[in-house]
Amino acid sequence: MSTASADPGQPISWRVVSAETPVQATDGTVAGHVADVLGADAEDIFHGLVVKRAAGPECVVLAERITALLADRVETDLSTAEIAALPPYETEATFHLGVTGLIRKHEGWIKGG
Repeated sequence: MSTASADPGQPISWRVVSAETPVQATDGTVAGHVADVLGADAEDIFHGLVVKRAAGPECVVLAERITALLADRVETDLSTAEIAALPPYETEATFHLGVTGLIRKHEGWIKGG
């Protein structure tokens, strides 16, 4: 499924979030861009996004902090300062799942649990 023809303000599934999608802080400023999607594809569990910040290393914005996944942007309930203060993301095992992007599973996530 392509988001290219979608209405920019249209909600989308976590499975079709595109790399480089802007990530907005609560004040509407762009605090970074999507680098990766974190989730368990087979279980359809969305865990969050790896965000490439404007300054500093990549970080993770957890799913519960994301208020909207839209065709043209991701909105969060975090301020720009809160996003800047998130710890750096550390790469773990990566599984490539075709058109859904890169999905990473973290140790401790259990199937069906």
